[in-house]
Amino acid sequence: MPRFTSLLAGLVCLASAQTASAQDLEPISVAVGLSLPPYVIADERRGMEYDIVREALADAGYRMEPVFMEFGDVPEALARGDVDAAMTMSERAPSNAALSEVAIVYRNYAVTLEESGVAIGSIEDLADHSVMAFQNARLHLPDPYRAVADGNPGYGEVAEQYRQNLALFTGEVEVVVADINIFNWFTDDPRVASMADARQPVALHAIFPPTVYRVGFRDEAARDAFDAALAALRASGRYDAIVESYGGTP
Repeated sequence: MPRFTSLLAGLVCLASAQTASAQDLEPISVAVGLSLPPYVIADERRGMEYDIVREALADAGYRMEPVFMEFGDVPEALARGDVDAAMTMSERAPSNAALSEVAIVYRNYAVTLEESGVAIGSIEDLADHSVMAFQNARLHLPDPYRAVADGNPGYGEVAEQYRQNLALFTGEVEVVVADINIFNWFTDDPRVASMADARQPVALHAIFPPTVYRVGFRDEAARDAFDAALAALRASGRYDAIVESYGGTP
């Protein structure tokens, strides 16, 4: 019994130390876009990108306090000063944002049903087909994507990305523009599988370069501390381990 009591006391002390350590971190509010699994799984407070940013912030001395919102609202929230930082920022982030080093890389494709025989060899080829892209794709994908999207009456964007898979598998649209990890995730989503044949083979058209995303900060000192912690996370192998845990490729 004394040995058990001693062990219990030790565990209590360890838990107290961990709680105190978490409380010692400086809180930082971070805008996080919804509907981005496996990068962000909002209802579980985890995800490939989410875990990387949270752990790097903790190593930099900050306790991440997520503020979840529609992906398209994230840049404006940072620009207005509603939050201290924002995830998934491209080079077209608000002018007052201090951007970090690259935190995550997305790989977008034009995805079609294999049986459709649709040929997509360039961004310009999207002009001839009905297309459903992720919200604010115009802001994140390279030129001439915006011009092609604006000139295509069959083009649309959605915030809930499972709708892209559903639209493709039901034949509502010919092409979806999505990151491959996100597309694969939602192919297994019950909302898709219950309404369409999600087993249909798809073709991936690599017409986009990889898209790099950073974390935007309002404070440059916080950005610099995050960058140092992010570099250490990569060097330790922890970064790659997080990516692989969600089925991604480092």
